Amino acid sequence: MSATMISLIRAASQNVEAVAAHEGHSPDWLAGFRACLAGLEQADQDDTPATPEEIATAIELFGAEDIEIDSDAQASHGDDGTWVSAWVLIPNDEDEEEDE
Repeated sequence: MSATMISLIRAASQNVEAVAAHEGHSPDWLAGFRACLAGLEQADQDDTPATPEEIATAIELFGAEDIEIDSDAQASHGDDGTWVSAWVLIPNDEDEEEDE
């Protein structure tokens, strides 16, 4: 998730909390909202830019005509290995192309 998106979510959360406080919404609802925001922020911290070595390995193992890995791909490190973000092509249906 991009830093811009997190900033927008934080700004939206401040607006939601202000409206909720003004309208007297229950603290339970606000606690749930804050927990969701904290989860999004943690997920954002878990993803980091992939190293050049990780990107090169991903391209070597999985790069193909219908799988692209950007030079600024994100990585998520886990117990079993590293996930590197990629683009996967879903081809157009040939029947649809003939109809157009």
